Amino acid sequence: MNLPHTTHPLATLTAAEPDEATWDAFAAGHPHGHLLQSSAWGRLKRTVGWQARRLAVAEGGAILAGAQVLIKRRLGLAVLYVPRGPLLAGDRTADALLLRALDRLAFRARAVFLRLEPNLLEADPAASPLWGWLLGRGFVAAEPIQPRSTVHLDLIPPPERLLAAMSKGHRADIRRSAREGVAVRA
Repeated sequence: MNLPHTTHPLATLTAAEPDEATWDAFAAGHPHGHLLQSSAWGRLKRTVGWQARRLAVAEGGAILAGAQVLIKRRLGLAVLYVPRGPLLAGDRTADALLLRALDRLAFRARAVFLRLEPNLLEADPAASPLWGWLLGRGFVAAEPIQPRSTVHLDLIPPPERLLAAMSKGHRADIRRSAREGVAVRA
């Protein structure tokens, strides 16, 4: 994602709230799509007091950029959080329109802050242009909430072999979670 290089005439772009199926198809197909940008994650977060809203910038019905925003309200104010997002187009006009829509949502929700955490490693060549682009629009750097890296584990080997390959501390954590009632199911 190289920001910002292309532009669209603003008149051809629209900001809207897509339905879950349309949003999930976009998020799954986006190069930086992530589980935390899925509608299923939004439904899960609803069980612990968050509201999920999805904003998208589209052209001719096709989503170019978007964000699933988690909103937590308290005492008449709110916080807005976009975990592993927004999912940007790499298009100056579309991405700026998405940020304006997020800003309007934050204003209407009486948010004390809007936090973005794009799904992009700091070492990625696109990270520096994105960083500069966001700073130029008034965002400030903050420590991330989500882990800085993810470990992928091949689940094909039997569970006993997976546990044997882990450190003693991790094996103890897993066994303790089972004793405390954490259930794993396929």
